[in-house]
Amino acid sequence: MILAALALASAGCADTELGKAKYIGDVMRILSLRSVSIIQGDPSASKFVSSSADFSLITGDVGSVFDKGWEGSQALGKIMAAQSYEFPVWVTIPTPTDPCTAQQVSVRFFDGLGERGAEVTFLFEDGVLTRAKGFNIARAVGSIDERVAH
Repeated sequence: MILAALALASAGCADTELGKAKYIGDVMRILSLRSVSIIQGDPSASKFVSSSADFSLITGDVGSVFDKGWEGSQALGKIMAAQSYEFPVWVTIPTPTDPCTAQQVSVRFFDGLGERGAEVTFLFEDGVLTRAKGFNIARAVGSIDERVAH
């Protein structure tokens, strides 16, 4: 019954790739990879950016707001100068969802050393990016077996 309702809700989805996704994990993967393509400046991803999409990045105690639309996404990508990315992958029970409702994903972008970067939250409506808001981060990775001096 739930899947039938979701199938009907998704039938009007303008984004055919996203409209085929039945579970939240698939939706998160598609939108996270779409976010990366947008930040990379892939011209084919421009159709997934609303002309009124907002972009901002907080660095320390200073916030930067960029142009709207595709130009804003490219300004954000340029200032981050990311060389790698990561995002969480859904690994629990497959949970049905309507992929064309408002969806939010977070992607972390890192410099060439993989130590500094930005965590950006992307908000999509019907598969189209409407807002990306991020903040600078630093990453420390270690082994659980290492002893940490207190």
